[in-house]
Order: sequence, then C-alpha cells, then structure tokens
Amino acid sequence: MNPIVKKVQSKYKHAREDANYSIFDIECLLVKLAEEGVIWMIQGMKSLTEAETILINYYLNEKRELQIYDYGQSPL
Repeated sequence: MNPIVKKVQSKYKHAREDANYSIFDIECLLVKLAEEGVIWMIQGMKSLTEAETILINYYLNEKRELQIYDYGQSPL
C-alpha cells in the first residue's frame, strides 16, 4: 500500500475513534478529507460502516474536482 494512503487511513481511523464513532462527527471528518482532496484514499477500507460508505460516496461525488490523484501533489 502506498505510504500516503496508509497515513490518511490511519489518521482517519484515529479521528473516528476520537469522535467515539458519532456519525455527525465522522461526517465532519469526511467533509474535511473531501476538501483536502484525499477522501478517495479511505474509500476501500474494510472497517467502514454502511453509513460511512454512503457519506464517502456522496462527498466524493460532490467534491470530485478537489480530489488529488497524483501523489506528487498531495498536501500531506
């Protein structure tokens, strides 16, 4: 796995735990990731709930133009 993807996924897992798995707090995290252009990096995580998957797909679609697929341009 790419180190940048691994870092984003790890950061999301910890933030999700810190939010006590509150879907409202998780939604805020997902919006932030979408605006940073890296939400697509958590899309395939195995530990995602159905609600998270729905929100990820929604924000990925809404913020598609902000997504950074070239690792050389990643803000991380």
